[in-house]
Amino acid sequence: MAEYIRSIIIAGSVRPVDVEFTSPIQCRKRHHNRRCKGKIRITPEHDVIRYSCTSCEVSGTISGWRGGDSDLSEFAVVSKATGRLVFHISEDEYKVLRKVLTFTGEADAIVAGAVWTGSDVLLTGQREDFDELMGSVAFDANHSETSKRRMVMDSICEKIERLVVEG
Repeated sequence: MAEYIRSIIIAGSVRPVDVEFTSPIQCRKRHHNRRCKGKIRITPEHDVIRYSCTSCEVSGTISGWRGGDSDLSEFAVVSKATGRLVFHISEDEYKVLRKVLTFTGEADAIVAGAVWTGSDVLLTGQREDFDELMGSVAFDANHSETSKRRMVMDSICEKIERLVVEG
């Protein structure tokens, strides 16, 4: 549960205040031994982060998050920033990408600030931040213990490289 709340805080802290978005974070509620298929809708506010499921009644408010380990607001998305790149990936690719350790707040903010479009996941960020993310993904791919994960990471890395090069 702590990781679930942490992921909501991270996602909310990197998005513009008072702008609701649907994150690719999966709802954790179970209905008759089946996991809810809904995604978490997040509305970051100045002092709280409100969230709710797109499919069921799960909702809540998180307060006291500012200044904590999960607060990435210093890397928040600036909605009118110029030169932002847009990158679409599948939900499965996103689930793998979330586990990459990037070592930079800007690259973490790209992944954390992802938006669920209804069919895929949208990532946005500056070219140099995607370049940092690409390096982290390549490192992870090269040190992956399974060939399946390595193949997925290599594919994501190639897509990010095309994005960075072509813009």
